[in-house]
Parts: sequence; structure tokens; C-alpha cells
Amino acid sequence: MSDNDTETTIAEKALTQIVADWTGLTIDEELFRYKVPTGVENGVGVKLGSEISDNSPSLSKFNAQIFGTFSDHDPARVLLDTLRAKTPAYGIKKTVDGVTVNFKAILKRGSGGTYPVSDRGAVKQSLSYNLIVCFFLEG
Repeated sequence: MSDNDTETTIAEKALTQIVADWTGLTIDEELFRYKVPTGVENGVGVKLGSEISDNSPSLSKFNAQIFGTFSDHDPARVLLDTLRAKTPAYGIKKTVDGVTVNFKAILKRGSGGTYPVSDRGAVKQSLSYNLIVCFFLEG
């Protein structure tokens, strides 16, 4: 783990790798961590959001979101259907920068959806799929 990485940045990188495995999307070409760069016409982002904190002893639990924008409706629907079929998921491990992240649970939070948006005069399709992720770092 580098000096700039925290538990959450490592987990976000690992979650992005899991989404790449599920969808076949290529990281840093079609799939991005945190945000889709300006100028990418069809892209998907994976973002680890706020921690869900309460007073019960448990694993780290965070909100997460998979989001994207597409020039056509069909790829957005296919991605949404893929994500729905893959979640919930349990016991997935990913190693990032020498650190293993053990996702005890990747849970759907709602059903997600697609919706039209205006982008520089063109109508595009956006996608949003929310998750709850429970994880710990091994080692």
C-alpha cells in the first residue's frame, strides 16, 4: 500500500476490479474509479461513498455507486441487468497493491435504473446502481 492509499481507496480500487470482472469492461478505458473523465463518450464509474456507521460491532460498511453514461439505451440496460444478476455477492477477495480486500458482502441497495439525460444537445442514457459493501483488509 502506498503512502497515498487509505483503506477506502484500496477498497474502491478492489471494487472497481470486481465490476470489471463482472462486466468485461476495461479499467481506465471504459471503467473508471471515482469519476468518468471528461471526453469519454461511453463510460462507467465506481465510487465508494460514505461510511454507514452505527453503534454495532461490525465490519466496515459503505455506500457505493456504479454509474455511467451511454450514447444508446441498450448498453445501459445490459449493464444494469448484469449488475442485478451479480448482486448480492459474498466472500469475494481482491488484491490491490499487495493488500487483499475481503468483501464479506456486496449488497444491492434498491434496484437501480437508467434514465435519459441531455449532453451538449444530445440525449444520452445514464445508469445508476447503488450498493452496500462490507469489507476488511487482510494482513
